[in-house]
Amino acid sequence: MHIPHTYTHIHKLTVEEMISQTCLLGIPPIVLKRVDELRKLQIETTLLEHELQEKIRNLQFQYANKVQVILEKRSKIVKGNEKQEEETKGIPLFWLKVLLHHPITRNLIQEHDEFALKYLDDIQIELLKKDPGFSLHFFFSQNPYFENKTLTKVYHLSEEIGLTHNLFLEKTEGTKIFWKKDKDLCVDIEEITKRNVSTGKCKTYRKYKPCKSFFNFFNGRQITEFDRENEIFEIQTQLEADFELGNIFKDTIIPLAVLYFSGEALSLEDILSNSSESSFSGSNTNYLVNSLSGSGSRSSSGSDQYYSYSSKSEND
Repeated sequence: MHIPHTYTHIHKLTVEEMISQTCLLGIPPIVLKRVDELRKLQIETTLLEHELQEKIRNLQFQYANKVQVILEKRSKIVKGNEKQEEETKGIPLFWLKVLLHHPITRNLIQEHDEFALKYLDDIQIELLKKDPGFSLHFFFSQNPYFENKTLTKVYHLSEEIGLTHNLFLEKTEGTKIFWKKDKDLCVDIEEITKRNVSTGKCKTYRKYKPCKSFFNFFNGRQITEFDRENEIFEIQTQLEADFELGNIFKDTIIPLAVLYFSGEALSLEDILSNSSESSFSGSNTNYLVNSLSGSGSRSSSGSDQYYSYSSKSEND
């Protein structure tokens, strides 16, 4: 089993270094040696926990493969068969209604998002092999809003093994959305006309301003060495809220989709009793909604940008 460098460092911590710990001040060196023995036992326990997590992960892959077979059957029923003679094929607006019936995602969906989410055919989970993270795949049929057939959100996790075994969210990655002309749901377009005083001609510009949209969910987030301290705190908070939402999709919305569609899972007590959502506090929910407002940097349109698209003289 590979032991990370952090483990080796902690294992070799000297008595002198232990004395420098505030909680251990005044303890005799002979007692500190016994404390060090306890720390070594703690590390042994942590390594066993790591071994357990590896076995659980292998079981999760086996389980995911079996569940995927069932979910593919569900997907076929939802989308319907092209050979069906009935006028109504499949279950129309299935995933839109699922998302609107869930108390978290319905707060993220704006009215203008619903038109695009009508084309959402399926949402699937994929466990990552390189790290303990996962991907969420959103499959869309051809629509008038964007060219992508699939939008993906990836959560990359890393392990840290020392005195305890911890998982950390390193970063999230999202698909770049290729919006069709004037269909970007993540920006508001404002037309501004300015007149040239010397020529008397008017030029019309478009001002693109980020706005709230469910599709901001596909923006990636990551802390870099170039971020300032106040920016790091904000990004970290966004990452935590983003990860909570990803787990809600993975553990609740996708496996229980039919219960949200039918309304059977709408009881607030049932929702809060789910382990993946019990820690998702109201403050986190509000922050997540605000963090998806589009106020951050975006690669497609940017914020508060002007683009000239037509000009005309004052006399036209």
